[in-house]
Order: sequence, then C-alpha cells, then structure tokens
Amino acid sequence: MPIQGDIAVIDLGGGHFAIIDAEDYPAITAYKWKARKSAGCWYAVRSIVKLGHEYTIRMHRQIALTPKGMQCHHKNWVTLDNRKANLQNLNRDDHLYAHGKTRCSNRRH
Repeated sequence: MPIQGDIAVIDLGGGHFAIIDAEDYPAITAYKWKARKSAGCWYAVRSIVKLGHEYTIRMHRQIALTPKGMQCHHKNWVTLDNRKANLQNLNRDDHLYAHGKTRCSNRRH
C-alpha cells in the first residue's frame, strides 16, 4: 500500500523508493518519477520538455518549493526521503557547508 499513515512510498523502479508526506501524494503521483544517481547519491526525478529542451525536475525541490538560486538540503542525508520535515531550502554557501560535513546515506550501487 503506497500510503501508510502520514507517509507515502513512491516506487521509482529499479528497487528504489522515495518517501513523502501523505498529503503530497496526489500532487506527486500526477507525474512519472524515476531514480537517478548524481554525485554518488540517488534522487527522485522526472523530466519535462519545454520549448524543445528537456529539463530535470527533482522531487525534493518540487515538494520544498525551492526557489531558483537556492539549494534543497536533506537534513538526514537520505536523498530519497522527501518528507517536508527533512527538507530545508538553503543558500549556496550554507548548502556547501552542510554538504561538506558528510555525504548521502543511500549510496547503493
């Protein structure tokens, strides 16, 4: 079952799953998501084509409503845990500082 209490699980294929708040389930499942590895970490992503160009939308940025020029940080370092309580929008310098402390914890190959 995808919704379990206050959380929902999104199957990204290839054995990967994202965790989101149940309240975000309708908006997130309106799109097809997949797992993509970037900088050694797995992220939930979808693609859109706009004016002939393909763009990648990351689930955590969509959920956190991350403004252009800001970074979305996963507080617990699990990059497929996209619950709002785990996401924090930071400026570039603060994100680099936080990111330099450790790396994601879902580095499965």
